[in-house]
Amino acid sequence: MVKVRYALLIMAVMWLTSGGSAFAGRVLTVAGDPWGPYLDPGHHRLGLSAELVREALGTQGYRVEFKIIDWLKAQEMASRGEVILMNAWYTPDRASAFFVSDPYLRSRVVFLARRGSGFKYRGIESLKGLRVGRMRGYAYDPEFIKVYIPYDGVSFIDLARKVASRRIDLVPEDQLVALWELKKKEPLLLDKLQVVEGPLKETTVHLMASRVMPDGEETIRAFNRGLKELKRSGQYRAILAAYGASSVEVR
Repeated sequence: MVKVRYALLIMAVMWLTSGGSAFAGRVLTVAGDPWGPYLDPGHHRLGLSAELVREALGTQGYRVEFKIIDWLKAQEMASRGEVILMNAWYTPDRASAFFVSDPYLRSRVVFLARRGSGFKYRGIESLKGLRVGRMRGYAYDPEFIKVYIPYDGVSFIDLARKVASRRIDLVPEDQLVALWELKKKEPLLLDKLQVVEGPLKETTVHLMASRVMPDGEETIRAFNRGLKELKRSGQYRAILAAYGASSVEVR
């Protein structure tokens, strides 16, 4: 009897250490750049998007590891099928190269200008001749780029400082991200900058897996199933509420 128990114990250890456990799940690497509150390396749960992605895929038996890196590098790695891209806006070019998930958050992109500048966004023509900051590697409408004078920056905060110092006129950013970043990193700029009336763009945020990635399509389908489960259970809304982000809910 002792020998039988010992043999069963050895078999169980070998099964677990070999990765055969049904509870281990497949490990996925998901990448994005620091974009608080969506992906925030300083947050104990890494931010709103990280929590949604982790929980949605968790319902389908996956474990998720996050790689927080420069956005250009994240896109390059994702295009080679090495990682899954998170917090990506939908574009036709991306849709041709990636399997795209259902939207899991809404993004309202606004301009920030110097307080008291008097600027009001009234369509593309209102940007004519203005100096507008943009982050390297981010997706921008080519029609807009034809009108304004683009100034590249390494981060939103870098460009926000340039707006405050009158080196450029405007910087676009997701409204939730802009306020989160300013409060956390440059609170003094909150008195110097203001959100311009009228959104530049309203879009959605997606998870994307390269079409060359093995099981990329199934991974995105699994995420979609998990997202539906979070919504059915009420966990989706609870997570958004915990970040004060109910306004970006996708119904």
